Amino acid sequence: WRDGSLLSALRQSVYVSFNFNDQPAMLKISFSLLLLCTCFLVQGQTYKDDIRTQFLDYTDLLIKKDFSKATDYLNSDFLKIVPKSQLLMIMEKTYNNPALDFEISKPTIISVDDKISIEGREYAKFEYSNYLTLHFISEDGKVQDTVLTKKALENQFGQNNVVYNSQADQYKIQVFKKVIADSKDNKKWTFVVIEEKQKPMLE
Repeated sequence: WRDGSLLSALRQSVYVSFNFNDQPAMLKISFSLLLLCTCFLVQGQTYKDDIRTQFLDYTDLLIKKDFSKATDYLNSDFLKIVPKSQLLMIMEKTYNNPALDFEISKPTIISVDDKISIEGREYAKFEYSNYLTLHFISEDGKVQDTVLTKKALENQFGQNNVVYNSQADQYKIQVFKKVIADSKDNKKWTFVVIEEKQKPMLE
């Protein structure tokens, strides 16, 4: 429903209500008007629930390292810039890096903006947060400079978002990311995470 359709429907309901003088009819029309407004509100929230659910499905596939299926949730235009075969190779190397042991928690969706329509496609920006736990593995037995490593992580993720656990030799990072969701049919959504280094490509 677009705003114009909603306004037209409300005007028709109000017009009908003013043409009934008996109380039962007025109650029926008022109740119908209330149901109509509620219906619009529910429809307006459905796509946001779909975005949340499908993005969680996507991240769950990443956690399970099912990268091939995960790419089905990626924006098709982004895959034209970074081919799927190349992206799968990057994912495999990152998640199976022998010098790095890490865990990713399930994300929490912080907010979902209202969608906008551009050239027949729907777009909605949203923000999420999750935790990333890192443990760096030294292959040559050298002791890691934890101060420099923590500083580098703070520069990337924010000073207040990085905690070093000296007993476990782990860095716990709270990550905040913005994502653009898009859909052609308002049902199946694909995603691209907005990274600073990716902005020139996305623009």
